[in-house]
Amino acid sequence: MIGILFLILLAGLPSPGSAAEIYRCRNAAGNWMFADNPDHFPPDCRPIEKGLPKSSGGGLIIVPGPSETSSDETGRLLQEQALARAQREEKARALKAEADKLAGDFQKAQAERIPSMPPATVTKALKDMLRIERRSAELRRTIEAAPISSDEREAIRSILAPIPPPP
Repeated sequence: MIGILFLILLAGLPSPGSAAEIYRCRNAAGNWMFADNPDHFPPDCRPIEKGLPKSSGGGLIIVPGPSETSSDETGRLLQEQALARAQREEKARALKAEADKLAGDFQKAQAERIPSMPPATVTKALKDMLRIERRSAELRRTIEAAPISSDEREAIRSILAPIPPPP
């Protein structure tokens, strides 16, 4: 907001080669007022500073001052944005942790399904792999709809890449 006010002020100031002093004051409403002649100010506004950049415009510029409402609103919006960002980051961490666990469990189940293992172990490993494949497919759908960054989404996809889709 300060940047916008500065741009408004600069737009009202003429070129640097001008000759008059610029005076400023704050009126009863809290608005800054700028003029090249203190006589241009209303009665409730007295010049409080001079020596700002020169101007040849011969006019009066009024810049709204900050109001408590806008300051409170800005603070509330900043808090909401920070909370939303923290929630997105937490969601991304949780999804990544689940993807890491699924990838680790899948790798373990693959190692247990080799023919030299006891049949019960191989059967359990195959059931585990199918369960992990299904959950991985659900997690892939979840990350597509999740409010996370595309980089986080891609990182989770790469973790899940070794897990094939369910049959």
